[in-house]
Amino acid sequence: MWLKKFNAKKNLILFFCFTTIFAACKKYEDGPSFTLKSATSRLAGTWLLTGGTWLENETTNGNVFTNYTQEFSKDNLYELSKDWITNNLSYSSTVTGSWEWTENKDGIKITNNDSTSFSISIQKLTGSEFHYTDEDGFTYELSKQE
Repeated sequence: MWLKKFNAKKNLILFFCFTTIFAACKKYEDGPSFTLKSATSRLAGTWLLTGGTWLENETTNGNVFTNYTQEFSKDNLYELSKDWITNNLSYSSTVTGSWEWTENKDGIKITNNDSTSFSISIQKLTGSEFHYTDEDGFTYELSKQE
């Protein structure tokens, strides 16, 4: 009888420990809760803008984006490419630079090749989804391109 109580207590303690450990692993507000891939491995690749308040704002202002991608490399290179239409005129822009993690890896500082820089705060970073907020409070929702 006492052995069953001991096993039940042991299982409860183990459950509590694992729950605490996994809860502590969550770095970003919207996830993931736990991953074996490093943040750099998840970030590396090309991301396509699919939503967010920035896109909604630009669309309201009459801009229609036909392409908006951000590329982050494992060796800290960055590229933003965007194509859009305003008043029936097509525009294209590419900006390159470098990126680095903020101290707690909860954000990224991007420095363009013209020496301008800005920071973003990450809400979600999985292998396929990347959500962040820029310095102006606009949100961006991106999905990884294969």
